[in-house]
Amino acid sequence: GETQSDVPATDVKSEIGGMAQTVEVFRQSLLKQNEMERSQAARDEHRRGVVKTLSQHLSDLSNGDLTVQINEPFPEDYEQLRQDFNQTLETLNGTVVQVIAASESISNGASEITQSSGDLSHRTESQAATLEETAAALEQMTVSVQSAAEGAQTVESVTQDARTEARDSGSIVESAVE
Repeated sequence: GETQSDVPATDVKSEIGGMAQTVEVFRQSLLKQNEMERSQAARDEHRRGVVKTLSQHLSDLSNGDLTVQINEPFPEDYEQLRQDFNQTLETLNGTVVQVIAASESISNGASEITQSSGDLSHRTESQAATLEETAAALEQMTVSVQSAAEGAQTVESVTQDARTEARDSGSIVESAVE
């Protein structure tokens, strides 16, 4: 596993040189593999950092904090993810603001409807009372009209009697004159 030392005799044109060149190829392969492992470890560390940051911010978001933004830049491969998260959060904030405005408008409308309904109820009660008073007045007027009609019939009957008596008196006076 020691890859730091140079392999001697790689420039020799013999079997030893061929073996040294093969060992050098293995050494270079090990160096590349170690470099790839370090690079992979660095990428894994970046990925863990991205996942941790996203997890924290999503947790804050799920707890109702709509102000969470990811301000620290992500590694280049993950930067679009950060931008998409922040854009989604802005869109969500806008939607929540619209929902709040709509619910306030609905609440105001409901209050106005409640007040209008109360006003209508009071007016209806007032009109019912007025109708009741009108009905009572009409009933009194009907009684008065009936009384007047009965009085008129009585007057007509008395008048009829007086006319009959006057005729009878006229014939009695005529008889007396004769």
